[in-house]
Amino acid sequence: MEMFQSFAQVVRDENDDWATMSKGDLLFQYSRNRWKRLRKEHFIDITRTIFQALGRGERRSKEKMPQQLIFVSSEAARTVNLGLKHVGELRRRASPAQRAVLLALEKHNQETAIFLTSEERKQHEAKSLKLAIRFRNYTSDLPKRFRSESVARSTWSKLFDRTMFTVPETYLSKLRVAGVDPAFLDACYFDIPLAAEAYTKDVSMAGVTEAIITDACDGSDIFNWVANLVPSGLSAELSSNTKSLLKKVDGFEINTPVGKRKLLPQPWFVVEIMKGYIAELEFEEYVRRQFGISPDQLSLDTSAIKYINLSVHHKSAELYQLYDYYLEVGDELVIAIDIKNWARSTDRLKKDELKAEADTKHVRIQNILPNKIIHAVYINLYGAHKLKITQPSRGSIRFVSLYVTNTIGMATWAVNENIAEILLGK
Repeated sequence: MEMFQSFAQVVRDENDDWATMSKGDLLFQYSRNRWKRLRKEHFIDITRTIFQALGRGERRSKEKMPQQLIFVSSEAARTVNLGLKHVGELRRRASPAQRAVLLALEKHNQETAIFLTSEERKQHEAKSLKLAIRFRNYTSDLPKRFRSESVARSTWSKLFDRTMFTVPETYLSKLRVAGVDPAFLDACYFDIPLAAEAYTKDVSMAGVTEAIITDACDGSDIFNWVANLVPSGLSAELSSNTKSLLKKVDGFEINTPVGKRKLLPQPWFVVEIMKGYIAELEFEEYVRRQFGISPDQLSLDTSAIKYINLSVHHKSAELYQLYDYYLEVGDELVIAIDIKNWARSTDRLKKDELKAEADTKHVRIQNILPNKIIHAVYINLYGAHKLKITQPSRGSIRFVSLYVTNTIGMATWAVNENIAEILLGK
């Protein structure tokens, strides 16, 4: 409740048109942008609290303060570092204990830095933005060639491999052998010192804005690639197969000619590829639990629902380009599933554009499979915004989340059990 009230206040303070916002618009902004809008206040509040705690230890009316040993965790250090960017007056009026912590924090930031000079940092910004643009162009262009090039389809499939979560060097090596473009390979991971602590900051150029990895000197948020994939509460509800992939939160240690270093997934790689892979794993696990079928196993003819094997379908090229999975229910129904990544799509596209895109794809798939009733289902791992869709005359279009916030019990997230009915075309 406090977070929502704070968000509403920030919107009122910063948006001149706040009075014309509908309740739906406000809730949509809250679900999408609350952290982006509130993180400054969050860091300021925690920093002030920590400084107050440090000051209390010095309040002695009758005796001199003895020597204190203060333990500052790495997480607290990074949080205070971010908070001090917004409340610099805390530095100017710091007490002895607070100054000692500030000196230790400065030393810690130097020891965990990624860059040695401001020139290195500047060059990194320009290089990172170019890498991100080339990466996004590649991942956007490749699916457009699915219909005309079988090699494009096979290359796309190779990008989604579990070794990206376990052994990045093996992952990149396999893709290099497969002929994947350097535009993708060079932009997957960032090589940093083993002791470095990563932050992110937004960088803009020519109308393009990307979050890039940096260090304490100019970071605006703490970089945690696992948290960028799934919220902490949701990770506990994921399948054991998925959980096993999310262990290297501090990065992947590697041997280099100059000693041990570590690789961190680039922010755009986390969102575009890693998150998509996790969502597909969770969807396949859900279908397996509900119906006992999987994409790599042929379903029995007696099964109520089964995957359509695109590798042998006579219209595989056209189908491959539109949706991620196709389920067949009986003789008439086809459930076309698109695993979406709303973290990018819904923030970038307007709701009307999403609806128009869904309508266009439904018309195309209906033309490809004219004798079937098509139910198109757009599934996000979590947090999909509910859109009111004007339904087609034949079939349907739905936007759903695989996991939803839980209103019963202690768990904060729960599987959306309604999806089973949707996948059966009900």
